[in-house]
Amino acid sequence: MALEAGIGEYKGWDRKKKNGFLYSLVGLLNVRCSRHFCTGIFMDSYRGMNNDYTIEESIGMPYALAARVLIAKLHEWQDVKGDERSELHVVFEDGTYGKGDLLEVFAKDRIPTPSFVKKTDCIAVLAADLIAWECFHAILQDKKREPSPRPSMARIMEHDFVEGVMRRPELMNLVNHPDKPIEVRSMLASNVELVFSTAPKRPRRRRIYDKKQ
Repeated sequence: MALEAGIGEYKGWDRKKKNGFLYSLVGLLNVRCSRHFCTGIFMDSYRGMNNDYTIEESIGMPYALAARVLIAKLHEWQDVKGDERSELHVVFEDGTYGKGDLLEVFAKDRIPTPSFVKKTDCIAVLAADLIAWECFHAILQDKKREPSPRPSMARIMEHDFVEGVMRRPELMNLVNHPDKPIEVRSMLASNVELVFSTAPKRPRRRRIYDKKQ
């Protein structure tokens, strides 16, 4: 993020000026958006759980899983509002690693194919990027046990804000889901390949490993 790095047009900006600018941007989003949604995966939790269970092959890579959680949150919001789900138009930034996996997961779960756009072609994606960055920064602050979030994040939370951050307990709930339990990796025979019913000829491959391995 050029602003945080203090490069280009933001060169020479101090922390106070950056915070004020971000606070103003979030204020504009609060006026234009009825609700903010943010989902994410704690990668240390994901790697550890993926080492024990076939989460990646059965549910999806982190990007696809976060997107799936986001869709669930959006559907909950629509159900409360009484909106038709068919009217939901979901847009993702194009070029993000894991796009192919996301499409496979959406097809498996019978979720309509989303649109993909370049960040520079859609200002709404830039706005979403700002919300995502603020949430990521807040998580880092929490991990470092720093005091309350900076003003821009606090302003996001003043608005209707829905988060779906997944740590080990939330991932364990997915693993133990009564309708779709996840395979224990150590009990899976070496000659067994996992596939989605929507892509039976495309074996699911593991790509993400625990850093300790």
